[in-house]
Amino acid sequence: MHRRSFLPALALGVLAVLAVSGIVSSVSLASPPVGCVTNARTRINYVTLADAVRAARAGDVLKVSGVCVGDTAVDKTLTIEGVSHEFAPPTGNVLDGANNLAEPGSVLTIEPGVTVTLSHLVITSGFTTESCGGGIFNRGLLTLKYVNVTRNHSSEQGGGICNLAGSVMLANSSVNENDAATDGGGIYNSRGHIILSTSPVTANFVESDGGGIYTEYGSALLTQSPVSRNRSTAGGGGIYAQFGLVSLSGSPVSRNRSIESVGGGIFIEEVGIVLSASPLQGNEASGDGGGLYSENGSATITNSAVTGNTASTGGGIFAESSTGAIALSTSPVRSNVATSSEGGGIYALQSPLTLLNSEVSENTSKESQGGGIYFLGGGALALHYSPVTRNRAAKAGGGIFAENATLKLQVSAISANESWHEEGGGLFSDGGSSTLMDSPVTANRAQGSGGGIFSEAGATTLVGSLIKGNTTRGSGGGIFNETGSYSLSSSAVTENTASEEGGGIYNNGALFTLISSRVTGNKAVDGGGVYNTSNQAEEGFLALKYSAVEGNRATSRGGGIFINEGTVAATSSNVAKNSAPSGGGGGVFIAEEGILTNIASSIALNKEENCQPVSCV
Repeated sequence: MHRRSFLPALALGVLAVLAVSGIVSSVSLASPPVGCVTNARTRINYVTLADAVRAARAGDVLKVSGVCVGDTAVDKTLTIEGVSHEFAPPTGNVLDGANNLAEPGSVLTIEPGVTVTLSHLVITSGFTTESCGGGIFNRGLLTLKYVNVTRNHSSEQGGGICNLAGSVMLANSSVNENDAATDGGGIYNSRGHIILSTSPVTANFVESDGGGIYTEYGSALLTQSPVSRNRSTAGGGGIYAQFGLVSLSGSPVSRNRSIESVGGGIFIEEVGIVLSASPLQGNEASGDGGGLYSENGSATITNSAVTGNTASTGGGIFAESSTGAIALSTSPVRSNVATSSEGGGIYALQSPLTLLNSEVSENTSKESQGGGIYFLGGGALALHYSPVTRNRAAKAGGGIFAENATLKLQVSAISANESWHEEGGGLFSDGGSSTLMDSPVTANRAQGSGGGIFSEAGATTLVGSLIKGNTTRGSGGGIFNETGSYSLSSSAVTENTASEEGGGIYNNGALFTLISSRVTGNKAVDGGGVYNTSNQAEEGFLALKYSAVEGNRATSRGGGIFINEGTVAATSSNVAKNSAPSGGGGGVFIAEEGILTNIASSIALNKEENCQPVSCV
């Protein structure tokens, strides 16, 4: 007869009694702990990633499943990957530092000289107090694929990632909701290289510079990697870069904010930056440069709209440099706002600025000058096929304000801009030189003088350009020119209106020459077409050569031309069909100190009544 053994049951019963009585305290009836990391080569499970790394050989692959808690220093070449589909984003495979002020540390530390690849992981809850990189501190060669670096903190630099003289590449990854006290809320890069591909940087915060990314003495290359909704207390809400190279391709910079400083979207200093198909949109700075702030830097912006940004100065772009240049190509500057100072769209101080196929439109300087562009200093401002339209400024230069600049416009209209308190509805130019070629100036308005163009103490040349439909409540509906030189060639000044003198042209103490040009259909109180006068320093001298002043109207005197002081010299020109009220001089009104010289010119068919021969023609 088979006997059943009672020994196993007896043994379990004894152990249970001993355990209850405390005699065998080290015996546990629970299941052994399950490891969160498996070495793919040895198939050994480990409770922590740190244990797995210590036991691994260089080149091993460590598989992470579930949540691994704790910090890990990686001092050998490894691949650490979550158990997930190859092309899936990270989900439940988490490296959780579980750090805090009492127990600080980086979730991962990559030592110098090693190559590490991370994939399909979430890296979170790092918290450093005296070191760089809350989530990752890298000094090696690090690659992240399908990795989310999120909700880490550093009391120093790099809330999410800190890269010191190393290299970090992110692909199909993200850096979001990290924060730092010093620099680089999302990523901090110093003397190293960071490359982001399809890896957004969003909603990070820093109490100093670089809400999303801070890079110095290194390079940052972003492709299809938006930088958005980051914040900094100081410069560079989205990106802060100095002394290096930054390139963005297909990477919008949007809705970032510099809370108390400059460069809402991007701040660069001594840096060359290239933006391609990477719009600057909806960024904000309390100081200068809502979209981009450049200090002694250079920027090449291609197929990248600058729209809806806000700052105190330079709503879209602020650039200050004697060496670095800003170049925009097929990149409209639209709907930006300077809240309290100059340059609704662009502010440039001694920084060469070039626009090609880039419209500047609907920008506003709420309290100051240069609704579209404010340009100051001895540099060059060039617009090619780049209209300036529907911009507004509280003060001078509704479209463009340029002082001591070399300004050149080619096939670039200035239209429908407004200065609602001061001069130069379309263009305000003080000193320097301005050249407009095939560039119409139309439908601009100014509360002060110069509805279309206000020019002072500079040299201005217009070739093949139309000045039409501009208005001013002051003088010079089309053009106001004072103490500078002016030349119009093969151009037309037509249908402009001034509430005071010079419906088409007002010239004061300057040499003004019209060659093969027409002044037609303009209206003013005095000098419907042209008003010429002198000042204490210079004589006003206006020369008409092979030109026509026709069909203009004065509501008081000088339907075609009013000569208050100075000289008007007409050579082979025609003054005809102009009109003024009785005694006002339908064609030309000459005041006591005015002079008219006529060489082979016709003054005929002008309309007025009871005109005295000594005062009107």
